[in-house]
Amino acid sequence: MRGVVEHATDGIVICDEQGTITCWNHALEIITEIERSEAIGQPIWEMIFKRINPKERQSHKTLKIIKRSFLELLKSGVVTDRLKKAKHKITLPNGEQKFLSVGASAIKTEKGFLISSIITDITEQKMAEDKIRKSFREKNLLIKEIHHRVKNNLQIIYSLHDLQKQFVKDHPISINILKESQNRILSMALIHDMLYQSEDFSHINLSDYITNLVNKIFHSYRAHNKITPILDLENIHLNIETSVPLGLIISELVSNSLKHAFPDRNGEISISLKSYDKKYQLTTSDDGIGMPKNITLGDSKVGLGLSLVNSLVQQLDGSINLDRSQGTKYIIKFKELEYQKRF
Repeated sequence: MRGVVEHATDGIVICDEQGTITCWNHALEIITEIERSEAIGQPIWEMIFKRINPKERQSHKTLKIIKRSFLELLKSGVVTDRLKKAKHKITLPNGEQKFLSVGASAIKTEKGFLISSIITDITEQKMAEDKIRKSFREKNLLIKEIHHRVKNNLQIIYSLHDLQKQFVKDHPISINILKESQNRILSMALIHDMLYQSEDFSHINLSDYITNLVNKIFHSYRAHNKITPILDLENIHLNIETSVPLGLIISELVSNSLKHAFPDRNGEISISLKSYDKKYQLTTSDDGIGMPKNITLGDSKVGLGLSLVNSLVQQLDGSINLDRSQGTKYIIKFKELEYQKRF
């Protein structure tokens, strides 16, 4: 047994029923740079304390905690969480720092409990973990910066449309075309803005997103005074591949209702998003004058907006139904698109 302990690659220390060190193997000499002759006969808590970070070493409180933990183990034989698998940073005489994993166990004897402790040098592992964490933080910052810049670029394009509207202010059709384009830009910019502010760069909180999007569209059409938005949204998170086309669909349908459903009266526009059996249903409706009966969703006369909606629903591998029984209602069913690896 002594041969096994002496030739082990991990440090091993054993102390008697009073906590006095009786065994200090060769690997532990290398790890701590404390000679066996210096360690044997010393209390285990003081020998561990000897190499602890100098700042902690100045605190008697740290020594008391270490001592109390070992005395409790010697008395009860029950290994506390503090001693099961602890990680310590030690400082060698030359200033070099090492990270150690320390695990203690109790061995019952006729006289009481012995303590056996295995010490593993995890410095390389800790450095590798720190490197990975640093790399992860840098990548997160880079992703946030990308989303921020994309949002800013889309905002610039949005502002350019505002400037362009000044030159066609006497042409209502042109202004409407530019406003529709702005709302499409807005739906995408909002996603990148939310991702920039989020800790999760892969999924969008659709309840917050749709609420913000609808409010901004209403503001762009100055419709809050006569049209009331009614939102019924579950707390659903979907990936960006699904959220972008969904946002564009909502932008088109809400804009369409604001432009055509209420020519001379007040009304309501409702947006609902529900989940069921790993599928989702988006419903947008208004209590306006309704779509002309001679126009269908697949008709080439529906215009760019609804043509875009049809295309986006297909992109979501979903289905769309039109209900004209009371105003205009669109029922869209879809699944979350699987993330497509780009590299």
